[in-house]
Amino acid sequence: MSRRAATTTVRLSAAGLGASAPLLVGPLIAVAVLLYLMAGPLAAGTAHADGPGTEAEEAEEGLRLLDRAAQAGHGLTYSGVQFVAAWDAHRSSTTLINLAHTPARGTVMDLDGDEAYVPLAVAAPRDPGLQLGLDRSQLGLLRGNYRLGAEGGNTVCGRSADVVVARRTNGTVAARFWVDRDTGLMLRREARDGRGRITQASAFLDLKVGDGAERDVAASGTAATSRAAAPWSRTLTAADLSWLRRHGWAVPGGLPDGLRLLESRSSGYGTRQVVHLRYSDGLATLSLFVQRGRLDTTKLSRLLKAARGGATVFQTDSVQQRVTWAARGHVYTLLADTPSSSVDKAIRVLPHEPEPGFWDRVSRGLSRLASWANPFG
Repeated sequence: MSRRAATTTVRLSAAGLGASAPLLVGPLIAVAVLLYLMAGPLAAGTAHADGPGTEAEEAEEGLRLLDRAAQAGHGLTYSGVQFVAAWDAHRSSTTLINLAHTPARGTVMDLDGDEAYVPLAVAAPRDPGLQLGLDRSQLGLLRGNYRLGAEGGNTVCGRSADVVVARRTNGTVAARFWVDRDTGLMLRREARDGRGRITQASAFLDLKVGDGAERDVAASGTAATSRAAAPWSRTLTAADLSWLRRHGWAVPGGLPDGLRLLESRSSGYGTRQVVHLRYSDGLATLSLFVQRGRLDTTKLSRLLKAARGGATVFQTDSVQQRVTWAARGHVYTLLADTPSSSVDKAIRVLPHEPEPGFWDRVSRGLSRLASWANPFG
């Protein structure tokens, strides 16, 4: 998929705006956000008049639709453009993603014409870190942590979709999913906080499936193929994780806010080994990369220095939260689609060097003054 520095082509079929036309990326994102927010009142859908009756039947129907979406997301050939956004108290970010997927190669993504960037001290394979669909491994957690239900139909990108809702135990809506009736692909998804505010959203603005997507897949090129390859082929067993923990690696079985360890993989050996741990509560996902070494701050010019979770970290200001820091001989990188508060809690429970307090800074300053005053010290 070719890189686009200034423009991208998207068909806003959901808005009925006609044929494809080149538009500037910035204005296009603004239009996509506006259209999405205008569609807000439609989010609830309409109840099935002849649909599932009991709560258990609705849960089974919702789970069936999501399982179909998870299978379609891996098993079909498709390409398109997605609008992705995140909002919370600390950030507000949007981006457009050009993507192409085949079962053999996985998903190739360009984020506004730029590649995903993982700032590790040692070069390591990249992980997109963006939750655009659902993985089947998440469905058990999703069903255990939320109440699922079918919630009628709607239209996304000119395609008919079934709507699935996930509710918290207190009845508030945690997420909605729009599943294409024809293909089963996830066309749109949104997450909401306990007050009903949308915190994350993604939706296809343009979608080609099957034969119509083959040209886009072929145009993605050999460079994209290398990015799409699955580099984390070595799965870590329980014995492997125990060995890592005994040798000083932080590989927790769970993180705050109900994030449980779904899978653990590894790449490289010895000093170049990188451990990839993926956590989820069924909706949100967080990838943790751990490796030995120190953080080379000279290579972090694209990142912002910040204080989070009681630590000094380097991060990106984007839809995909990417945070990296070093502590106790290891470098940690988080890629997350969780709320910022969940990332802060994860940093707090993982090894980190605490932010120096006032008296620590005063003590260091006095020590420097003493060393200047005593040339023989």
